Parts: sequence; C-alpha cells; structure tokens
Amino acid sequence: MRIAILILSIIGAVICLGLGAYQVACAGCTGSCAAAANEASTAVAAMEDSNVSGIDEPSSTSSNKEMENMASVLGTVAFANLCSGIGLVLQAILGVAGGIVTFSRLGGGQKAETGAVLLSSAVGITILAHLIGVIMVLNIDESTFPAKNQTAIGFLIILVMGALLHGIATVMAFLAKPNEVLQPNSQSPTDHPSPGV
Repeated sequence: MRIAILILSIIGAVICLGLGAYQVACAGCTGSCAAAANEASTAVAAMEDSNVSGIDEPSSTSSNKEMENMASVLGTVAFANLCSGIGLVLQAILGVAGGIVTFSRLGGGQKAETGAVLLSSAVGITILAHLIGVIMVLNIDESTFPAKNQTAIGFLIILVMGALLHGIATVMAFLAKPNEVLQPNSQSPTDHPSPGV
C-alpha cells in the first residue's frame, strides 16, 4: 500500500504542477488584458480632459466607465486564477513530501500520521485557494461579466482534477498499517550442533 501512496502522490504532484502552470499563464493573460483596458480608459479620460478629440461627451463617458469596469473584472479574474495556480503548486510540493514521508514511515514499521497530515494539508490548501477564486468570480456583476458561472465551474473542475489523487492518497495514508519489521534470527554458537569427530 505504501508504494501505491507514493505513486499517487507523485502523479498527483505532476498533474498539480501542470494545472498550476496553466492557471498562472491564464492569470498572466487576463492581467495583461486588464492592464490594456486600464490604459485605454486612462487614454479616453485624457482625451475628455483635453477636449481636443471632438468625441461626444456622454458616449465617451459611458465608454470610459465600461473600460474601467472591464479592467476591474479582468483584474479580479486574474487574481482568482493566480490564487488557484499558487494553491496547486503548494499542493504539489506538500503532496510529494507527504507521499515520501508516508512511504518511509510505513516501511520502517511506524504509522504514517505525519505523511497523512501533510497530504491532507495539501488538499486543504488547494480547496481553500479555489473556493476563494470561485467566491471572487461569483461576486462579479453578471451584466459586466456574463461568463462568470462558466468560469466558476471551470475552477471547480480544476479543483477536482488537481485534488483527486492526493485525496485518495490521504485516505490510504490514514488507513494504512505499517509493515512489520522482522528481527534477524541470531543463534548463539551454543545452539549449533558440534561437528562430529
């Protein structure tokens, strides 16, 4: 069972690192879009102040507000993606550590409580990070960001994909029984029959 726990923790860590890299890349893309929207809104505001552009004031004011709202929404989504990515990377590190500790403790004839706690901490951290991301996304106004429900479901799917193997390894680590360490049989020299003459 200890080999299965180690394999699950290593494969789970690889999956978490891949998903974490994907989430960080999404955070970078969304953050750059938020920065671009923020710069565009600043440019529109500067054009309004200079009054040289000849843009009708009500339409420019509404477009400026839309750009500011879009920049705020994209910034929130970027931060939610970053939370998810950081949670997955931390889960990968703690999950591998928990798997290795469990493997060595069970092999030495001890209970794997420390490894099980590390594995459960890894799963708990990523659940917390994803719940923060989901709550942040669901608090966005739907008129500004119509795809908020699909984005929240995407966070939950990534959570399940990332936490599944480490969750199974955690349950196995709590239930695993240590291997019995066999003591070497040493016989005293008197126990050996004396050679015949």
